[in-house]
Amino acid sequence: MITGNPFGDAGCQSDDQCTAGTQGRCLEFHGGPAICECTYDECVHDATCPSGKTCACHGSPYAYGGNACIQGDCRVDADCGAQGFCSPSLGPMSCGLLSGYYCHTNVDQCTDDGDCAAQGGAACMFSTTSKRWECVVPTYSGCPV
Repeated sequence: MITGNPFGDAGCQSDDQCTAGTQGRCLEFHGGPAICECTYDECVHDATCPSGKTCACHGSPYAYGGNACIQGDCRVDADCGAQGFCSPSLGPMSCGLLSGYYCHTNVDQCTDDGDCAAQGGAACMFSTTSKRWECVVPTYSGCPV
């Protein structure tokens, strides 16, 4: 299963070779030479994740590999109150991977990446420190290439 490192168990050529876990998939990851690896589901739905986490399904925005339990403060828009809504966020040092699902509120500095366009490569991300969405320039040092 991939949560933070997309270059773990490399070497598969088809889904039928991925038998070490639930719903094995052989996926190709890019960056340097193409690498294929097996990924597995960690969860089936939100209820199978610990409290405070949601099940990010295979194919969700910024999610790679199998279903994974991801941090956050919401699972659906209704969790965010009458004026709020729930969105996926990258993390500033997450190597382009999903960091969690968080509510947008009236204290946010941005709603989407378009609000950050004037800030030279910044993206709208949820800050777990200030508990709001902010324009942040992602750091990719230490990420696999």
